[in-house]
Amino acid sequence: MNNDFLAEEVRSRLKKSRAEHTFGVRDTAVELAEKYGFDKNKAETAALLHDIAKYVDDETMLEFAHRNGITDPVLLDKPNLMHGMIGAEIAEKEFGITDREILSAIECHTFGKENMSMLDKIIYLSDIAEPGRTYFDGIKEIRDLMKNNINEAMLAALKSSIRFILSSDKPLMIDTVRAYNSILKTIN
Repeated sequence: MNNDFLAEEVRSRLKKSRAEHTFGVRDTAVELAEKYGFDKNKAETAALLHDIAKYVDDETMLEFAHRNGITDPVLLDKPNLMHGMIGAEIAEKEFGITDREILSAIECHTFGKENMSMLDKIIYLSDIAEPGRTYFDGIKEIRDLMKNNINEAMLAALKSSIRFILSSDKPLMIDTVRAYNSILKTIN
């Protein structure tokens, strides 16, 4: 898939602020891929498509949940939380992306998951730490850690995300807990 074409799709499908965020994620993902010896083209593709479903309406998201047997009450109550899952489906069906690693990174960029691949980590961290993000708790520490140790950066990002969710009295997704436990096990 041509990433210039995908960039144009991002511009046409997303609000200006979300497109700018996406381009920040792309630039950060390409930098991380280079830093960690990962395929920059794959990182760019996943980054460009990570939020492609951000503005899909709730009805379509709930239809997706029904088609895919998703019964998690948190996701059914807040369908937009499924935008990564739906984004992976859009990437495959509309853009012909068949690379499972790219699809996984799009799918899990919101919650993380157990045993994340290098690309999963690159997209997760790039989404959190792209230059336009200023409000994320611990963002400076995460950005510093990204330069040297992607697993330490992931642990810091997941801790920050979990703290924020708990302080907001929102439900914690089990995938985030599994991601945290998996990264912690990798580090230890």
